[in-house]
Amino acid sequence: MNSKLKSLAVLVMNAYMETDRDEYINAQKYERSLSHEVYRNGYYSRHYIVSVGSL
Repeated sequence: MNSKLKSLAVLVMNAYMETDRDEYINAQKYERSLSHEVYRNGYYSRHYIVSVGSL
């Protein structure tokens, strides 16, 4: 059960961070525009410690 909760938490965190990044830079993945002042360069691996373990 713990691994299922952990997998769900990872999916939720990734979706949240993806949405937050899209809203911040006002662009979707692979979107091109001359008006953008910031870039979507990807992300790096992070580890969060929550009640179900390290994510």
